[in-house]
Amino acid sequence: MSKELLVTPEEYLKSGIHIGTRYKTKGMRKFIFKLRKDGLKVFSIETIDDRVRYLAKFLANYDADKIAVVGRRIFAQTAVEHFCKIISAKPYIGRFIPGKFTNPKIKGFFEPQLIFVIESNLDKQVICEAQKINVPVVSLSSANNSLTNIDFTLPCNNKGKKSLALIFWLLTREYQFAKGIIKSRDDFKHKAEEFEFSGKEKIIKKEEDRRGRRPFRGRRKY
Repeated sequence: MSKELLVTPEEYLKSGIHIGTRYKTKGMRKFIFKLRKDGLKVFSIETIDDRVRYLAKFLANYDADKIAVVGRRIFAQTAVEHFCKIISAKPYIGRFIPGKFTNPKIKGFFEPQLIFVIESNLDKQVICEAQKINVPVVSLSSANNSLTNIDFTLPCNNKGKKSLALIFWLLTREYQFAKGIIKSRDDFKHKAEEFEFSGKEKIIKKEEDRRGRRPFRGRRKY
């Protein structure tokens, strides 16, 4: 390896951050490092490492309280909430209410300067609203994700709880390092485990309380 990685290769591989899906989109083809025998696409950990650094520096160009982070997938929600709490960004987990970024009459209306989506296939409404208000969109993308109207993406496993925890732990640390909040990476005292989803019931209860009804527990069909 030409340079030292942000974490050891073993830590990257253990999290499964490099494992993609079997299906790939045209836009994600260039990020595929190799194909496993079972058909799963694999990303290079060096590419992931480089793009974590770049994305963190890109995020650091914006005021954190003007960054909206959208994570509908259950395993992403703890990571998104923790990331946003530490850097003071705005989290949107679970169902996204249409008009949040475009309709001032909507409760909780917000005018972001940058939108960060965890999975473009699930967040089409968010990306559509970003286009209407001319706000850049960055994303995490597995092999099956569309890059339409995405300004920058970090190729990775955006579905696994351990990979998402590691990604957001790294992004939080690198963001604070880029901002000068910490002078050294060793000054960052949070652990990756803090960002990992630990139980479904906590999130389900939160959704029930917020919506006033039981959430759908079955598998969605697309």
